[in-house]
Amino acid sequence: MKISWFNRFNDMHDDHDHPIPHRKEVISMNRIKLTALVLLLAAIGLVLVPKDAHAISASSVGITVTVKISGSLSVSAAPTSYAFGNIGAGVGSISATSITVTNDSDAFTETYNLSAANSTDGTVTWTLSSAQGTDQYVLAAVFSAGRPGSTFVDANRRLTTSSQASSGTVFAGDQTGLSVLKDATRILWFELVTPNSTGSTTTQTTTVTVRASAG
Repeated sequence: MKISWFNRFNDMHDDHDHPIPHRKEVISMNRIKLTALVLLLAAIGLVLVPKDAHAISASSVGITVTVKISGSLSVSAAPTSYAFGNIGAGVGSISATSITVTNDSDAFTETYNLSAANSTDGTVTWTLSSAQGTDQYVLAAVFSAGRPGSTFVDANRRLTTSSQASSGTVFAGDQTGLSVLKDATRILWFELVTPNSTGSTTTQTTTVTVRASAG
């Protein structure tokens, strides 16, 4: 008996009365199923994806960074005293030598503020004033690289008992006490005008204060 695969296939077709689909038909059906599955997944994706997903934007945050320079303001003077010596009454005198003022702070730019006090010999007090008088004296200060050649007593250079900040005009000569850099020096000169009349017969002493402020 001669049996072939084709005949056997036909027998199966005859026995069960259910025709076996052709290979091309199977492939076509699989493609239909696959297409339907893809469409279904796509539809599900459209439902699950938020409608405003395309509107997502970038975000940013600001960070504040701060720093403070450590250290302190400081000013020094050398020498720390000056003696005018013997001067007659009602006479003006410019100091023969200067005082070197140095910004010896840790890192800061400084402006110098100057003031003076009433003077005393322990018994008689001279009052610091804008004009000489009885037991009234005048003291002025100026920053200058060289010794001033003429009187500089005026409203911008007269010292008072209140601290005054240096500026482009106050205590200014060819140098100023304004915005002095770290380690920089300024040369300070004094001019004294003695009282017209006094009961003091011994040495008068006063104190000039140089105070550093930032800036």
